[in-house]
Amino acid sequence: MSSPIHSLATSLINDHNKLFISLFDISTKLQTFNIKQKSTQTFYSNAALNRLPQALHNNTMMFISNAAHQHDLWLYKNKQEKRVVLPFEFGFTRYQPNFDHEYITFEKFGAVYEYEIKTGNTTKIFEESHQAYVINYDENSQNLIYSSNKSGQWQLWLFDRQDNGHKQLTTKGGYSGYAYNGKVYFSKRNHSGLWVLENQTEQLIIKDFSNINWLNWQLIDGKVFFYRAESGVWKFDLNSNTEQLVMSAPPNFTHQYTVHPDQSAITYVQAQPMQSDIHILSLDKNQ
Repeated sequence: MSSPIHSLATSLINDHNKLFISLFDISTKLQTFNIKQKSTQTFYSNAALNRLPQALHNNTMMFISNAAHQHDLWLYKNKQEKRVVLPFEFGFTRYQPNFDHEYITFEKFGAVYEYEIKTGNTTKIFEESHQAYVINYDENSQNLIYSSNKSGQWQLWLFDRQDNGHKQLTTKGGYSGYAYNGKVYFSKRNHSGLWVLENQTEQLIIKDFSNINWLNWQLIDGKVFFYRAESGVWKFDLNSNTEQLVMSAPPNFTHQYTVHPDQSAITYVQAQPMQSDIHILSLDKNQ
């Protein structure tokens, strides 16, 4: 079946056994919220499941969609969409652009890949044996900070692309981390909270920080953007240690969002009304 099965029923019709199958289709659209004007408009909408948007420079958006009947990565600019061609199905995979938005990095089966947006070339950075997950570029957009459980529990690691070396950064857990001003800000897999790592010492800076944020919390120019359930998207200023609600949670918000590079807007995923079809399948061999 092309969609998930919702329910099944059997019936005898004209002496033939029939199976009734109810399928449901889930679709989402991308909405853009203007932070200053407090207004929302539809950015992208179709009958597909569109998820994990990433706002890039030059009004370019990336997102995952099953519009082509599998989960692919798409580029959208000037109302033109383009499917990213990869040597495998992208799937529901977290991905991250570098500082200049020229590349994105992501994992597949524990290996790390890099996709160059301009040329469409895909390069394998390191092998599956490192069991990488949740990859981010560091401040120089060259080295990579990634999470892995290869040491027995989820920790943050640094991959140095010059010497191809892997260095463990955390010892008390780490899952999604960004480098900023010589420090590493990170969340953990099994504990809520946002920590900062400096001189091999970690400190909790946001207690009410759910670990659901691993998909898409962001650090932009010293501002941490994160999600609080039933509340919305918040901004925490690392310099002043103050926070404020930036966008209240809209109806049918799936807590997947991206803050635009200039911090002027947030594009988020909104679930659309569910649709359903009913199919009939004959259970008799001669039907």
